[in-house]
Amino acid sequence: MNKILTLQDNLLKNGVNTAILLTVLVLSASLLVLTPLNFFIMAAVLAIFTIFVIRPDICYYFMIFTIPFTERLRILPISFSLNDVLVFVCGITVFLNLILRNERVSLKTKIDKWILVLLVLYFAAGMYSIYDRGILSSFKFLEAVLAYYMTIYFIRSKQVKISGIIRLLVIAGIFQAIIGILQSVTGQFGAGFQSDRGYLGYLGIGPKVVWHAWGTFGGNGSLPNFLTMILFFVLPFHKYLNKKKRNLILLIFLTAIYMGYSKESLLTFITCASFYMIYTSQDIKKTIMNCLKFFVPLAVIGIILINTPFVNTINETLTGRIGIWKYPLTAFANNPKLLVFGTGLMSYWKLIEPLLPPYLMINPEDSHFWLLAHNYYIIVVQETGFVGFIILFSFLFYLMHVLSKNYFKLSGQSRNIFLSSFLMVLPIFTTSFFGQTFMETSSKILFFTLFGMAFAKMQDESCEKKEFLL
Repeated sequence: MNKILTLQDNLLKNGVNTAILLTVLVLSASLLVLTPLNFFIMAAVLAIFTIFVIRPDICYYFMIFTIPFTERLRILPISFSLNDVLVFVCGITVFLNLILRNERVSLKTKIDKWILVLLVLYFAAGMYSIYDRGILSSFKFLEAVLAYYMTIYFIRSKQVKISGIIRLLVIAGIFQAIIGILQSVTGQFGAGFQSDRGYLGYLGIGPKVVWHAWGTFGGNGSLPNFLTMILFFVLPFHKYLNKKKRNLILLIFLTAIYMGYSKESLLTFITCASFYMIYTSQDIKKTIMNCLKFFVPLAVIGIILINTPFVNTINETLTGRIGIWKYPLTAFANNPKLLVFGTGLMSYWKLIEPLLPPYLMINPEDSHFWLLAHNYYIIVVQETGFVGFIILFSFLFYLMHVLSKNYFKLSGQSRNIFLSSFLMVLPIFTTSFFGQTFMETSSKILFFTLFGMAFAKMQDESCEKKEFLL
């Protein structure tokens, strides 16, 4: 046995030495053909890649941290973000390590069949899309699947701990929240959208016209939804944080969520908070009192706001959404057959452009921004039809069932991860009424990464307490 372990160690050392040697040889050869600047860039890239091969967990942590970095670089028909690149690089490093280390890590989970069905659905919808680049969106869903199985791999190979991933998510959330707060307060640091949604302004506290916090997402609503998801994923583990640190993190997150001025995130926050109190309840009377303490102040504030001009912003939102939804609904009414399998991924504009009045097509880029469907339910039906809609939301309901079952079945530390993951299904339902957060690649990657933590541990009910310490 010792000889086998020694042989494996030697193979690993030889593999690492080979990787370093190849890097040196490539750099040496490139000196003959590259300019000094290009050589420096290439050397830096190869050095980073070599580090990632030796320590793939570092690449994985960078992949998680950059999920909110959604700024895209377009090269010909393909656009990609920094996070897309890191998902791809991390996948390569994991593959190389599986070969170099000769590891035997089981990636089997309880939802493998569901993921296979979803992959078939997304690739089929990409291929029959009426948009010629619809297949590119299929590969974006594949990124999320890769993130899921890489999470399984790193946890089961004990290269990362669940506590390490959660800690990094908190750090990423704080980083994004601080940028968002600065954007909202100053109108600088990448701020790009103003509106008259200053809730407190209508109560006589502060301005009514405000800058929206959106961090590095570059769009309205994404940051507060991201922070709300992270907050409620971490909440079941709050006992492992000291009180001062916990209160500070909560203050930063809540401030940024508020400054995002997103009605979707507020609905998500209320929904997740309600389920959290119900699921963690050990005393029904106490739970009812906690709910009253939570909802009564919100109800009072809501009643006050309804009697102010703030109600106009709600009416404008509803009127605007209904005005947008009429275009895909008209397209379906004109051709009901489209409701079966949809028109394929990324085909929304191809479907509705023939129905748009000429004045909306004067500036196509602006019309494409303002005429987003803003309803994920409609988008799913439009892209994959009722067949895809039933498959996707059956998967989500299945997740809720499995995660709830495991949460109530288990005791001790391991059950927290299942409550955290259960709370992550809820935002998909709440944000989908007036938004399309889950349509974004970053949301899918975050979603599958979070679920990867739960399903990596589902087959191991004897999790140690230290695995969850923050």
